[in-house]
Amino acid sequence: MRIGFTTIYSYRPHVEHLFFLAQLARKDGHEPFFLTCDSGLSSCYTREFRPHSSTFVECLKCTMGGLRSYPGGPYSSIRQLLDHAIPVPDAARQWGESSVCSLLRTEQPADKNTAAFSALRERLGQATGEGFQSACSWIERCHLDAVVLFNGRRDATRGVLEAARFMGISFMSVERTWFGDGLQLIPQDNCLGLSEVDRLNREFRHHPLSAAQASRAARLLASRFLRRNSLEWRAYNVNAVATRWPAQKAGSKLLFLPSSRYEFDGHPDGENGWSSPTSAFDSLLSALDVTGDSCVLRCHPSWGEKVGQVDGQFSERMYTAWARDRGVHCLGSGDKASTHELMRQADAVVVNGGSAGFEAALLGKPVIGLSPSHYNEAGFQIRYYAQDDRDNLNALGRQNPGEVARMALRCAHTLNFRFYQYVNEVRALTTTRYVYDKNATSRKFVIALTSGHLLADDSTLADAEEGEDSVLNLINSEQWETLFAHRDADMRPSPLKSLKRRLWLRPIEAIRDTRPRGDF
Repeated sequence: MRIGFTTIYSYRPHVEHLFFLAQLARKDGHEPFFLTCDSGLSSCYTREFRPHSSTFVECLKCTMGGLRSYPGGPYSSIRQLLDHAIPVPDAARQWGESSVCSLLRTEQPADKNTAAFSALRERLGQATGEGFQSACSWIERCHLDAVVLFNGRRDATRGVLEAARFMGISFMSVERTWFGDGLQLIPQDNCLGLSEVDRLNREFRHHPLSAAQASRAARLLASRFLRRNSLEWRAYNVNAVATRWPAQKAGSKLLFLPSSRYEFDGHPDGENGWSSPTSAFDSLLSALDVTGDSCVLRCHPSWGEKVGQVDGQFSERMYTAWARDRGVHCLGSGDKASTHELMRQADAVVVNGGSAGFEAALLGKPVIGLSPSHYNEAGFQIRYYAQDDRDNLNALGRQNPGEVARMALRCAHTLNFRFYQYVNEVRALTTTRYVYDKNATSRKFVIALTSGHLLADDSTLADAEEGEDSVLNLINSEQWETLFAHRDADMRPSPLKSLKRRLWLRPIEAIRDTRPRGDF
């Protein structure tokens, strides 16, 4: 196969992830081709993210840290390939909107009714169209059979994805995984696609885990309870303080844990039936006949942090106002109250797709999901994605806490060790430094490219629940230290090594380690 690889941005560790896959393809007889930007776009997410930095500096850093910094080729450039004669679909304006939502951290439709949003959408819509035009030229000139690209959601990367779709060839998005090890590969969709993880959850949720599999998944979640999840891209609530339930009124204790929705904005797999996140909260309180004064809403810690030039003011302001009007006790984004301790005291935990659903379920708590997530088909949440799901709420009080934890553990294993690929062959040393098994083969990702479906990275099945039960007993007694101490005997099938840039560019890694995560 003739396979194209592109990241557009020089984000770490994604550039070397793409280069690793290209190496595997070349070793197995496929022909890799590379597309770089080389300052060919009129604008991009990175430049808009740092508006006070010069275009020259940002483009120079991106070029030096991009795919060209690794030996190989052939390389093509957006600057050389951009062909304005190729008509850009009218939808390109919407393709760039996801980047705008992330940059401005919008939360609801009203946040988009600003001059800043419109101007940024125009600039990034144009860049998305340029990515589309260049990628169409690249695919045609190199006679590509498939494209492997970073992300596929942000402006120019979305343009490349849509070019592959327009040209009728297969494509796959690549992203970093939740806990670092392995690669998130999603065939025929961008990084937000849920169809493959849904399929694998449906396939494996009724199969017990072996003791080794259950321990491996439990170790990851234990790292969150112990606040040692150092390989996650961002860790929150690290200085948490145990707190009694702050709402004083008696009644059903619902813990609302909203997360930001801007990154999912526009993807059909993330859609629900609510006009706004708070309308879902209102509907839930009404359906359960619960008053707000017995409930707690915890604002997400990320809303108090700046990402680029913008903090989470839209989200915090909206949820704080809702809580005030409903009499719900609201904890701000900077509050140090332990989320885990609040979960333990709650009667049910309400989420809109966030990863906190795993921890709540592992504690045996009912999890009410208001929006799609990676655990859509895991079997532990109570789905309330629209008013039509009201009957699902009858499950409250009827779920077995032990079975809730069991299904959450199986889902954690499916997500991290079946859905994610090359988990043993791609290992994170830090959030940005990786080592690789260079004896791996391209078979898994090539099959996914050609079939549109992933092979489970770990397809083994246990015969009985005894091994799984032994781990669940430790979870039930919250033996997080014991669970975190687990080590796999098969984690390194062969020596793992780092990937080397061109000799004169190797100092980049040392420079990068002084920069914030995700920087050039």
